Amino acid sequence: MHDMLSALGTFRYPVTVCKIALPGNDDRRSGMAQTTAERQAAYRARRATAGDDGNGDRRLSMWVSTEADLALARLANRYSVTKREMLKRMVVRADAAILRRLDPDSEEWDTYFGVTR
Repeated sequence: MHDMLSALGTFRYPVTVCKIALPGNDDRRSGMAQTTAERQAAYRARRATAGDDGNGDRRLSMWVSTEADLALARLANRYSVTKREMLKRMVVRADAAILRRLDPDSEEWDTYFGVTR
């Protein structure tokens, strides 16, 4: 076996040194990697203009009942979407249903949008 391997010669693997640019980890000012806190702050700053319409995303921080969470998970699973997408769909559709029934020149409209004239 040893003779067979020696007949093949010596294998050498070249080593290439390269910098890998990871998203959010390209601090060009100092050439140093960002800290976790810096990456998180940059990510949160980008969220303000995220999304298809550039209108941004908002963070919701809340507790919900186990019943509500399980129901949301079941709905999301049924429609093959994330819980985030399912919640978005339900809220946007409920809002659209209310807006269809309101007259834009009515007091109800103003109340719904929290507008005072």
